[in-house]
Amino acid sequence: MTELSIGQLAKKAEVNPSTLRYYESVDLLPAPERKNGQRRYDERLLERIHFIKIAQQTGFSIQEIAILLKTASLDDTDTRQRTKL
Repeated sequence: MTELSIGQLAKKAEVNPSTLRYYESVDLLPAPERKNGQRRYDERLLERIHFIKIAQQTGFSIQEIAILLKTASLDDTDTRQRTKL
């Protein structure tokens, strides 16, 4: 697991750090771990951010995206569990 600062994640995701903080505030992104008071993000969140950006571009509201993320988790573990059912 690669940990990134908010600036590093924002750069890789091609968004502003304030966008990531906003996504956290509306529960689109989980609250990150903090080390020495600084946010540290798992690099795997890039997939989730990419999904959010595409959903926004196609016209989904933030509230609708939150519902999509809750009902169809992008977490690999959840996906593997669903395919076994």
